[in-house]
Amino acid sequence: MLEFPLDISLHEMGQAILSLLKQGYKVTIAHVERYREALANPLKLAALKKAGVLIQVNADTVIKGRMSEKRFLDTLIKNDLLGAIASDAHDMDYRPVNMAKAFKKIEKKYGRDIADKLFSTNIAIKSLPLGQIIFVPFK
Repeated sequence: MLEFPLDISLHEMGQAILSLLKQGYKVTIAHVERYREALANPLKLAALKKAGVLIQVNADTVIKGRMSEKRFLDTLIKNDLLGAIASDAHDMDYRPVNMAKAFKKIEKKYGRDIADKLFSTNIAIKSLPLGQIIFVPFK
């Protein structure tokens, strides 16, 4: 699971991911809605998905995202680019787990099959070795 600087270009992101894919890593981009260029150009993420990258959005974005984030989410879902919706809960006080509420919103708007697909993908994320951190150097 990768997290990048918020202002990273999609080109730089792609180069870093390509390097990891060539080394045999399976890559998930964490909370892709936070990256400015991705938010402005969601269809450009198609090349990453085609390369095998799992694209993840936070459950809180589904529940209380800004309008631009909701449009972004809609574009990802309608173009089959989104691979998972997951929690960014680091603690129960400031970032609670809101998965059930997010699931219900996705199910209502897109149907049960899409909701099941986006939330059951979290099984793949859980299978990663705990605490595996990869540092990707940037210019």
